[in-house]
Amino acid sequence: MPMNFEKALKKGNGFTLIDVTVSAGAKEAKIPAGFNEWRKTIEIRVRSQAKEGKANNEIINEMKRIFQTDVEIVKGTKSNQKTLKVHTDYENVLQILRKRFEKG
Repeated sequence: MPMNFEKALKKGNGFTLIDVTVSAGAKEAKIPAGFNEWRKTIEIRVRSQAKEGKANNEIINEMKRIFQTDVEIVKGTKSNQKTLKVHTDYENVLQILRKRFEKG
């Protein structure tokens, strides 16, 4: 299976940007839930509702746990289309996401 999710990643200088599509209010949280080929985004599901920043907080906390570093939403705080900034290098993000996609 080709790793198309790389199209959602952008290299920065010591950080990586990830374009995501969020489904809030899901039955179970799942990161990643898949890859949206049309939007070129990684799909993620969170249990929290998209109210009062609850879904955004869950996204940030889960991503911090997964990547073991700071994560912030740099675009789309009020949208289900977001850009996340992960404060670690591209290769590290790629390796972690590859393992998570392979696990399904």
